[in-house]
Amino acid sequence: MTPGEDDPVTLEEACEIVFRGAIKVSTLRLEATKGNVDIFKVGRRQFTTLRSVRGMSSKCRENRKARGSTLTETESNGLSETERVSSALVALSQTTRALKNSSRNISPENTSQPPLRRRS
Repeated sequence: MTPGEDDPVTLEEACEIVFRGAIKVSTLRLEATKGNVDIFKVGRRQFTTLRSVRGMSSKCRENRKARGSTLTETESNGLSETERVSSALVALSQTTRALKNSSRNISPENTSQPPLRRRS
C-alpha cells in the first residue's frame, strides 16, 4: 500500500518512492537545510511527507531555471550594479583614509606617568 501525500515516511522511503532511488537521504537532508523540504524526527528516526518531497522537487526546478545573475538597467554613466557598488566602496575607502590622515594628534607627546612612590 502506497502512503498518502501527508503520511509520514522515512527519508529512505521518500527517496525510493518519489525519485526511485536516484537520490540519497543525504540529498534530502541538504535540501532541508536550504528550506526546500520539511523533515521531522520521531525518536531517532527522521521523517518527511511525499507532498513535501514533491514540493522540494518543484522548488529545485524553479531554482534551476532562475538566472545566475540579474541584468539591471545601467545608470546614465553606464555603470552596472556591481561597478556602482565597487566604485562606492573605493570612494568610501578614500574618504576614510583622508579623514584619518587629516586628523591632528590631540594626545600629549609624553603620556607615560612617573612611577608611583611607596609610602613608608
